[in-house]
Amino acid sequence: MHPACVQRVSLSIGLATLALVSISPPASGQQSGAVQGTVVEAGTNRPLANAIIFVADPGAAVGAAVERIRTATDAQGHYLLSDVPAGRQQVYVRALGYTSERALLTVLSAQTTELDFQLTRTVFALDEIVVSGAGGRIEKKRLGNTIATIDASAFETGPVMSFSEALSAREPSVVGLPSDGLAGGGARVRIRGSSSLAMSNEPVVYIDGARVDNSGGFLGGRMWTGDQGGGGSPSRLDDINPETIERIEILKGAAAATLYGSEASAGVIQIFTKRGRVGAPRFSFRIDQMASRYPDVYKPNAGFARDDSQAATMSELFGIPVRPFEVIERKFVQDMFETGHQHAYSVDVAGGSDDVQYYVAGRTSFENGPLGAEVLGPARDFGRKY
Repeated sequence: MHPACVQRVSLSIGLATLALVSISPPASGQQSGAVQGTVVEAGTNRPLANAIIFVADPGAAVGAAVERIRTATDAQGHYLLSDVPAGRQQVYVRALGYTSERALLTVLSAQTTELDFQLTRTVFALDEIVVSGAGGRIEKKRLGNTIATIDASAFETGPVMSFSEALSAREPSVVGLPSDGLAGGGARVRIRGSSSLAMSNEPVVYIDGARVDNSGGFLGGRMWTGDQGGGGSPSRLDDINPETIERIEILKGAAAATLYGSEASAGVIQIFTKRGRVGAPRFSFRIDQMASRYPDVYKPNAGFARDDSQAATMSELFGIPVRPFEVIERKFVQDMFETGHQHAYSVDVAGGSDDVQYYVAGRTSFENGPLGAEVLGPARDFGRKY
């Protein structure tokens, strides 16, 4: 790099703006140069990491430009485009959550031109990219079938304790049907209702491109006699830590069977997990607390004592005075229920350099369900997950 040959151009991007930089014709000799600079946020001058800088043919629109030379900004917002052909070139910048723009300039041979960008935040979303059923990334608007996308930001601040809760009521025609009321019991996911009387109505599930088994299984409780008793139907999807999910793509309708086979006639769910990011380690910690209780829908039981002996026994048992042939009421079923509680603790860290990025997450949860009945015997309704 030759300091005497460096020329600086500052470009502030809000709405569609175009900066034209005229520099003297390239000198003879080498036929390539370089472009470097920084990308910051307008107003705050905060460096923008992972902004995409690339060179494309002049005259192309931002969305239709074909990248020829590409790089990304580092944690300090710096970038360097090397081996840029000398002559008139067009430099583009793209960053998630900011406007995408370009600058037209002339690159000098064997010299470095500095070009700084100041990007303004935008409320407009970028064209959504999906992968479900396409075999690769493709713009959502170019697909001929319906694909729903649920972003992690939709439930990061919500009371989400499991994957079933993250999925339910966030996309039309996708519902989670509770299988039972026991602790650890999962939901049965249905996309546009049940589609078959003979085949499974569970959607096909992929996590980061690998198919997973969502068949569930028997959830047994160890009773005081030593035998297996009780039981429920857990969902293997609820084994996924919802804090690690980046987005969920849902493929509905007949297109699912066309692309994935007859097993996918009930739909396809693609789960994409979070990835590491360039920059210093960023830690996050989350605590969830929840209470649960069965609604009071059971009518009380009624009865009476036929003689003084029965009346004395009932008085001792219920703790109230009972007289023969006097009708009393008691909610016996209430002794079987209690106020359940659930708590979960999650922690994750993400960071990395330009060469290696990392993301690590851990979660532990404990649920004590609303079934009590310990006054009637050693019965428990709880579950732990790590």
